Amino acid sequence: MSPITDKGGHIVGASKIVRDISGEKLARRQREELLNSEQSARAQAEKALLMLRRLQMVTDIVLPQLTLQQLMTALLNRLRSGLDADAAAILLVEPDGQHLSPTSSVGLRQELRGGAEVKIPIGQGIAGAIAVSPKGLIFDDLSHVAAITPFLREQLSSLLGAPLKVEGRVIGVIQAGTKQPRKFTADDLNLIHLVADRAASAIERTRLHETQRLARAAAEAASQAKDEFLAMLGHELRNPLHAIVLAVRLLENRGTRADSSARARTIIARQAEHVARLIDDLLDVSRVTSGRIGLVRRPINLADCLSDCVAALRETRQLDHHTLQIESAPAWIDGDSDRLIQIVTNLLSNAIKYTPRSGKILISAYPEGENAVLRVEDNGIGIPAAFLPRVFDLFARGVSLDRAPGGLGIGLTLVRRLVELHGGRVEALSDGLNHGSTFIVRLPRMAVPKAAVARSADDANETRVRRRILIVEDNADARESLRGLLELSGHDVYEAADGQAAVRAALALRPEVALIDIGLPGIDGHEVARRIRTNAICNETVLIALTGYAQREDRQRSENAGFQHLVKSVNLNQLTQLIATLPTAADAECPL
Repeated sequence: MSPITDKGGHIVGASKIVRDISGEKLARRQREELLNSEQSARAQAEKALLMLRRLQMVTDIVLPQLTLQQLMTALLNRLRSGLDADAAAILLVEPDGQHLSPTSSVGLRQELRGGAEVKIPIGQGIAGAIAVSPKGLIFDDLSHVAAITPFLREQLSSLLGAPLKVEGRVIGVIQAGTKQPRKFTADDLNLIHLVADRAASAIERTRLHETQRLARAAAEAASQAKDEFLAMLGHELRNPLHAIVLAVRLLENRGTRADSSARARTIIARQAEHVARLIDDLLDVSRVTSGRIGLVRRPINLADCLSDCVAALRETRQLDHHTLQIESAPAWIDGDSDRLIQIVTNLLSNAIKYTPRSGKILISAYPEGENAVLRVEDNGIGIPAAFLPRVFDLFARGVSLDRAPGGLGIGLTLVRRLVELHGGRVEALSDGLNHGSTFIVRLPRMAVPKAAVARSADDANETRVRRRILIVEDNADARESLRGLLELSGHDVYEAADGQAAVRAALALRPEVALIDIGLPGIDGHEVARRIRTNAICNETVLIALTGYAQREDRQRSENAGFQHLVKSVNLNQLTQLIATLPTAADAECPL
């Protein structure tokens, strides 16, 4: 209430009108605070909406149609635009889990983008520090950063980045930068952190899709290669079998002249050897690729191995239509003779297959530094540039002279694996179609062994040693054929068709050599060997396993049973030489 006074200043009453000034002030302040709050909320909403739009602009990418590289490039281009930056990059964690490698970038000079050869330890350098940070880092002035790679310092002045994480696991880093100095804000860092969260998931999904796609493509290619291989295998087997059947029919004809019969027999022998070699290669490539093959090493002169292979190919007339030049010098290695022959023969056969008639083939062996080198060159149809990187792949087949796919695609694979088993390497060179090809094998060289003696010219005329031989084989045709061949070589040969008969024959005949098949009816070859060895009168009999079982464990089991191990179909020259070099047993008169 307000006082009322008269003219003299005396209080005569009071007014009932009241103004609460303090209340008005409070209400006005509350209205102002509410307005400010509303404006702040609108500003925050607008800011959040802007951040969401920026985030959507960067991360809203259709994934299924993009490869990993396309996805990362699209993300980086949008991130650069969203942050108004000049460059952006993604670095992914290497398989070792310890390093980052630049994987994709935009706005950086091509030569400075880095690559798989650039590896940044996690926790070191800018990218490494970003990788271990919780939500990312800002570098306003890169000129003062000591641990910075030259290509970043040359191109960027400011940078920010965030780790790419999937379920807490760091898979990489995403970063963006500007050429001119710039102070990135907390909002910028928040944006790249949100982008990193979404990008990491997108990258991981795309990598998974790409891995699955590549796996499907590989499976489809393998299936197609298998089908093509089986079709080609049928072709490769039918051809020699057809020739053998026709030659047999020719021999069965009573009107066939002697010279025609001789040619028919040569055809049968040549084609049968071809089939045997084909089967050997198939089995060997399976054993080699699965690590189930061992080497029987001894000092070998690579030049001698080359000469032996060439002689064998000439004997089978495979070189009749080509000009072959040989250049060799002594080059000793510690190797497996049989496997080295396979290497040389496969490379020579490959050159013959892809070189037209009257073409030239040069084969050479020589020492070169710490290596012994085998080189096979031809002027044939060559190797297309696109096929050259796959020439040693399993089932990979080049184009033959008639432009059809050639061979089974296993010979060169076997060459590479056998060379690697010897600690060497092989490479293929070609300038393309119609420019020939060159295959170079390098094997670790050894010093010339002291016991090495030069071959004499009359090695082939060594005095034959007559042996008493027992053949144990349940296949009557194989048994009869082998007996005939050994008798032609001057040996006394006896037969047994099963395990029980073999033991009886061995105890009665006391043979110097017993050729025993392992897979016999009744008791197998290993049991035959055990029973023979338990009788003192057969202690000096040399046991040779002649078998189709060719695995390393089969060979080991044969050796444990006292056998020398030969795999069917055995090379007659190899068998003859082995028999000739066996120690002579004590003379024992045959009781028959």
